Amino acid sequence: MSKCSFAQQSLEYLGHIINEKGVSTDPKKTEAIGNWPVPVDAKQLRSFLGLSGYYRKFIKGYGTISRPLTDLLKKNSLFHWTPQHQLCLDTLKHALVSGPVLALPDFIKGFHIETDASANGIGAVLSQNHHPIAYISKSLGPKAPAMSTYEKECVALILAVTKWKSYLQHREFTIATDHHSLVHLGDQKLLEGMQHKAFIKLLGLQYKIIHKKGWKIKLPTPYLDNLTHLRCWLHPQSHQGLEIIVEGYDQDAHSKQLLAKLALTGSNEKGFSLQDGVIRYKNRIWLGNHKEAQQAILLALHSSGLGGHSGITATYQKVKSLFAWPHMK
Repeated sequence: MSKCSFAQQSLEYLGHIINEKGVSTDPKKTEAIGNWPVPVDAKQLRSFLGLSGYYRKFIKGYGTISRPLTDLLKKNSLFHWTPQHQLCLDTLKHALVSGPVLALPDFIKGFHIETDASANGIGAVLSQNHHPIAYISKSLGPKAPAMSTYEKECVALILAVTKWKSYLQHREFTIATDHHSLVHLGDQKLLEGMQHKAFIKLLGLQYKIIHKKGWKIKLPTPYLDNLTHLRCWLHPQSHQGLEIIVEGYDQDAHSKQLLAKLALTGSNEKGFSLQDGVIRYKNRIWLGNHKEAQQAILLALHSSGLGGHSGITATYQKVKSLFAWPHMK
């Protein structure tokens, strides 16, 4: 009985915190991830990916984001750390340290799946009432360029239904996709292999496939709960976006001190300046240590439709051209 606890409002279990709000990562575990040093060899990188991968269900697009890192572990691959790899590492760290609270499933209510596919990866989110229960993602292999968009969307559907079948088999659920042809899967002649596989996975399940246009699918994240918020970060000239950035300076001692000095001098020899109340570093928006803002930008430009599902190199250049923060390579 000494190891038992009763009538607890919060419970630690296998690296997770479970309470009435749902399931979240254990801060003691994710703090170690956030403080993880830059890997100097494949062994250190493998350790990081092993620990971060344990929490992959909390991160939208984990497979796609981590792909450049996993490529470094391939046989005969030269371990050469680049700014692009650093971006991947920072993105995963931010996502884990600021991870969302995932809802606990309610089997009385119906489930909702939203799938998406990009050039190099696929993903899906399982949710109820717009609150995520789990994320899943997978990077596509070397055959990805030869796959049609329809095939990739089918693979995303198969991945999601296979992973979450135990949740879906009890009552009707919906699947949202931005590929209109997939809506008519049940009425189509099964001419392609992926069609057969998707149809077989759905046999015996009560489902409805609905269409949502492109990036208007609102995959919920802890940072971007609507498109207005997303546009604030991608277009920093937005008045609302600037207000949020300035408010973030109050949460960062260094930026707060820097803001006070620039208010008197206007600029300094290190490349910082103050324009319309916003700190700029070499003409880029300075975010300081505002982790939520950093994560929002990284995830938005890397994996959202507004970012065009850019590759990691293009993402790094987009982020670097618009924003800056401490230790950004």
